[in-house]
Amino acid sequence: MTHSLYNYMPLKYFKLILENGLYFRFQRLFRDKCEGYMPKEKFDTLDPFLFDIATTIGVDNKIDAIKNARTLVYHASTSRKNDILVNCWHQNSKFSRKMWESYASNGVYIKTTSTSLISSIPKHLHGILEEDHKTGNLLHEIEYVDNHVEIPCQKFIDITINKGEHDIKLRKHESESEHRLIIDETKLNVLTGSIINKDTRVTGLEEHRIELEEKDIILNKNNGVIEGLYLKMHRPTLIEEIGIVGEKNLSVVQSLSREFNINPKIRIISEDYSSCRLVK
Repeated sequence: MTHSLYNYMPLKYFKLILENGLYFRFQRLFRDKCEGYMPKEKFDTLDPFLFDIATTIGVDNKIDAIKNARTLVYHASTSRKNDILVNCWHQNSKFSRKMWESYASNGVYIKTTSTSLISSIPKHLHGILEEDHKTGNLLHEIEYVDNHVEIPCQKFIDITINKGEHDIKLRKHESESEHRLIIDETKLNVLTGSIINKDTRVTGLEEHRIELEEKDIILNKNNGVIEGLYLKMHRPTLIEEIGIVGEKNLSVVQSLSREFNINPKIRIISEDYSSCRLVK
């Protein structure tokens, strides 16, 4: 099932996306520090699950084995957010004033569909995207919870085993109705042989290697530090509509559309948000 997606952004980011591709930012740099977070005490709920495994494989000292395994899973889970890069979208059937004021203000929105988003990415790059462990889709639907501690035990096991921490957010963000594309830096390094923040190349998996073409991936650095990357996409496939509030940036949007050879609908929303019109 396909659905409409919006991406709200300042005008300068819109130009960068047109120039470079879809932007993925490291999750660890997000303002929401609960992104990818699971409280340490929650990992105690894994003990029955770990006990069953220890019993199955015939471990003698189950108490120490469970403790060590729990610690290992905890560190793997908490360090995972350091490797996750995220590209965020807002699902909605219409323009959201709240999202505009939170993320764009004097900027633009891009409107697309879930199908067009995936189709805009070259097929040879699909392999570096993480699949949603619940659906198998490349586009992840965020699940919102009241707090991480109250996640049911079986669901928590499912989340940690399937690396799903990056699909959970607090309910206070539910109005964002977020869907996201995800890249795991470790998987990216393995499949492409490229290095982002690592000093050691992974070898022995050459048969699975994805050969990158020119500008497939462009790293984004700030003072020499990599903060994210741009992933190549086909602009006309992705961008079905561009929206602005007021006419101030209309000429800029039209100029950029011509420069990058795209011909989307342009929607102008009145400054009091009461009406809108399409511009050819």
